[in-house]
Amino acid sequence: MEAEKKKTEKNNDKEMTFIEHLEELRKRVIKCIIGVSVGFIVSYIYSKELFSLLMRPLILILPKTQKQLVFTNPIQPFFVYLKVALIVGVFISSPLILFQLWRFISPGLYKNERKYSFAFLLLSIIFFIGGTSFGYFILLPISFSFLLKFAEGLIPMITINDALSLISWLLFGLGICFELPVFLLLMAKMGIISLQTITKNRKYAFLISFVVSAVVTPTPDLFTQCTLAIPLYILYEISIVLIKIFVKKSVSKSA
Repeated sequence: MEAEKKKTEKNNDKEMTFIEHLEELRKRVIKCIIGVSVGFIVSYIYSKELFSLLMRPLILILPKTQKQLVFTNPIQPFFVYLKVALIVGVFISSPLILFQLWRFISPGLYKNERKYSFAFLLLSIIFFIGGTSFGYFILLPISFSFLLKFAEGLIPMITINDALSLISWLLFGLGICFELPVFLLLMAKMGIISLQTITKNRKYAFLISFVVSAVVTPTPDLFTQCTLAIPLYILYEISIVLIKIFVKKSVSKSA
């Protein structure tokens, strides 16, 4: 009965041809491009303020006599502000991009799957913002403070391009790392992994958390690595809780 019900639900949706799928994809991509373009324009208007905001964790750590960054050619500030506008534009339009992705794949899902996919969308946004916020307010100040301890007696001349590249890639990497609960929950929903497997492999998850933190963090000290490794392991435990809530619920409904 359950299988017939799901089949009926799927047949009730309008079947789309390959050309119609391409046309739908084109519409979604255009909307994403428009969203990113609007975000880019708005961000470029405030690009100098946004750049100062991004550099704040580094500027606060620099010596009192050297609280400024440098550039090596006249055109570098212009391109750096363009990069800032693009990065921030993509970041603020990311909810729209994820929503358009969800709208594109949702016609091929069952009604209960659509409900869960929207929950995945919200969780993805929340965890990504949580990861970038953790990096900006906690990990970056700790990392920069540790690195500049080796520069005592030296004059730091950090270029705006190098600083932006380091900070943006680190924040983006942390945002992706914090998607771990969503990734594991999706794999559990698809039946690729089970709750028992995830629960039994806690010790390996703890070890992998330190390996990932050693790769992501720009400093080799254990304290900074623990600052990232411990939250990553906490996210692993959050994954277990989410799987217990969502996967069991879906199983009980199908039963």
